[in-house]
Amino acid sequence: MHYRAEIVMPPSDDVLGVIEKALAPFSENNEGEDCEPDAAFWDFFVIGGRWAGSHLQDGLDQDRLQAFNQELQKRKVTVSGLQFGAQELSPADQIPMVDALWKEYFPDWPGDHCPLFKHGLPDQYSHQTDYPDVMPLEECLDAKAERCILINTEGRIVEMLATSLWNGVTHQKTTFDGTIRSLLKENDRFIGDRDDEYANNRRPEPDWVAVTIDYHT
Repeated sequence: MHYRAEIVMPPSDDVLGVIEKALAPFSENNEGEDCEPDAAFWDFFVIGGRWAGSHLQDGLDQDRLQAFNQELQKRKVTVSGLQFGAQELSPADQIPMVDALWKEYFPDWPGDHCPLFKHGLPDQYSHQTDYPDVMPLEECLDAKAERCILINTEGRIVEMLATSLWNGVTHQKTTFDGTIRSLLKENDRFIGDRDDEYANNRRPEPDWVAVTIDYHT
């Protein structure tokens, strides 16, 4: 299964390298001394991937998005009964109409296709440079994902929250709402009144970024 994660981290000229190092102990393929086998949650990940452009979608006018979906229903747009990942328009001859409608409602969208359906999604196995999957943190506070992760100034994960956790039998829901905003609130709660040296190591600065990743487990 593919899931979305949001990584909060300091700015870097090698964003992918920082993330790879931080996530390495949580790889399902890792057997090294630093691995965390009981907490492993990924066997593959890429920046953006299936979730490329999610930061843009998070910022869409929700009333306009609702109106778009209502128009799809009005036009009786249909999707395939089989679903693996995003829904697929079926029959495919609906695609040009849906894409044109999307551009009518969202003319500033950078792509040529509606990103809500399979045909408009990027390659889930590669980083999509056309989409801003690395954005200023302050613009992404309400971004929502299955997992949110905070990497400190030393490149280590110091906070990680998930909307559900594997308990050995099934995925158990948690109280985490999946937003970066809630991750940062939990981080502030943990910092509390600790000394500045400790707090500053894990308290985001104005230039920190949020990175969307697609991880498979």
